[in-house]
Amino acid sequence: MSETKPSETRPRRVVGRNVAIALGIVCILLIAGLGGAMAYYTMTINDKNSKIDSINAQLAAITGNNTNTNATEIIDQLHANITNLTNEKNQLQTWLDGNKTAATNYANDHSYTNEQYQNLQNQISSLNAQVTSLQSQIADLQAPSLVRINLGESDNRPFLRTPYLHIQSAITNVGTNTAYNCKLHVVLYQGATITKDTFVLLGTISGRAGISSTNDVQYSGSALTGWTITPQWTATP
Repeated sequence: MSETKPSETRPRRVVGRNVAIALGIVCILLIAGLGGAMAYYTMTINDKNSKIDSINAQLAAITGNNTNTNATEIIDQLHANITNLTNEKNQLQTWLDGNKTAATNYANDHSYTNEQYQNLQNQISSLNAQVTSLQSQIADLQAPSLVRINLGESDNRPFLRTPYLHIQSAITNVGTNTAYNCKLHVVLYQGATITKDTFVLLGTISGRAGISSTNDVQYSGSALTGWTITPQWTATP
């Protein structure tokens, strides 16, 4: 009986060793895989952390260690406004510099001696005088002006009646403006004596228009030796 016991226990020990070896190999593989996975994820995490740190550093430099997104947008907008204002200022400065240059060039190109300046002043005065003369001529042409055409004048001394000067006239306003208070100033002479000084009223005569007038101016005394008939008017009513 004692000889059979050792033969029964030897196979069991061999199997136990094989299982232990296999389990050991599996454990080693699992540990190696886990180690590789841990190394990979550790590298990935470190890379992510590095990128986050870089972004945070850039953000901190802009916002003054303030990681608020709204603050970043505000600062960006302010920088944009500053850029726009700077561009506008540069444009204005360019415009101003250009005008200064133009003014300087004009002053340099148009410098005159005292004699030249005086000649220019004389020319300007002459041109002003010509303009004034032309304006005066235009005003004269526009102003009312009466011209009398004598159609007949005669000294009449009827028997037993008052003597009179018979006057026939055509009066024309040669101006373009209306003549107001139109009249004929009649002065009658007897020798060196004025026997009568009177007016014949004509009314209003429009510009470029005319009227006919027939009037008898009575007087007393001896026959007339002469007379004057002068049209008169005003430019306003």
